[in-house]
Amino acid sequence: MIEIGKRKKGKFCTVVKRGKEKYYVCTDDPEKKEDIYYVAYLVENGYKSGVVKIGNKIKVFTIKGSEVAEREEELEGDWGDLESYLSVKFTDALPAVIPEDIEKLKRKYSTYSKVYISLAGISLLIFLIGVGILYWNNKKEEEIKRIIQESRKERIVRLSPEQRERIKKDISQTFIRELAYFINTLPELQRIKSVSLKYVTIPPRKGIPEKLYGEMTIVIESVYPIQNSRKSGKFFLKTIKKKLEVKNGKTSKSGKVCMKKILEFGGELEVTNPLSFRVVLKDTMKAFKFLEEIYGCPFYFTQVYMGEIHSFKLVVN
Repeated sequence: MIEIGKRKKGKFCTVVKRGKEKYYVCTDDPEKKEDIYYVAYLVENGYKSGVVKIGNKIKVFTIKGSEVAEREEELEGDWGDLESYLSVKFTDALPAVIPEDIEKLKRKYSTYSKVYISLAGISLLIFLIGVGILYWNNKKEEEIKRIIQESRKERIVRLSPEQRERIKKDISQTFIRELAYFINTLPELQRIKSVSLKYVTIPPRKGIPEKLYGEMTIVIESVYPIQNSRKSGKFFLKTIKKKLEVKNGKTSKSGKVCMKKILEFGGELEVTNPLSFRVVLKDTMKAFKFLEEIYGCPFYFTQVYMGEIHSFKLVVN
């Protein structure tokens, strides 16, 4: 086990200075005597967790109080970019990447024996030490700023629950508009056999935030062949998928008005927090009227399927 403290607690130790404080990173395990230098890097820079890549393996260090948890695992797949691998593996907090040059870390954190200097050179030594400390502090501040800037550039940006809800609301409004437009422009001797809606999430990548969009699937039934259709019984079927993206739509009706309309169409309250309703309609014209009435309400669909029976699940707030 590796331990961190203000006193030596092991056979193999190194010293780290952070501000005015001095910390010892120690272990009694000979197999971990080099790992103390990786932990020293984390302590000096204020990180709580870090990863170092050694060959096709990674070592993960997690600082918990004065103790350090350590585990080793194989890299899964062919990952040339360690940051990309970590962004997928660690979904909550991204650990710091520790430099793998162990010899450089040893030189930086190893303790040195005292050097005895003659009295004649003390004044010169003090001057040089002062200049060196000033230079080191400036260099360290620049390094910290650089690390912070790089971490901001490379951090993985995910949608918050509030953002996901706002996007789903806009997609739900867009779904009703697009369905109405599709019905009004449908050629003669064609009709809609089924309609469904789902949400698609595009995971975030380095420099590219997480995205969410809707996908509307419409199956058309035609009495005559149409492009990309297939024969099914007496009719020809064609499936169309349409991507629904955010267009900054705004709601114009209150939540109370929306809930009243849902209940008027036979909706049932399934969950109270958040307010979730289920509406099942057998009549197609009544289903389209329902969508017309709730358009502009502050809600989002969690499930949509329109076919022989029209089923809607939605959340109102």
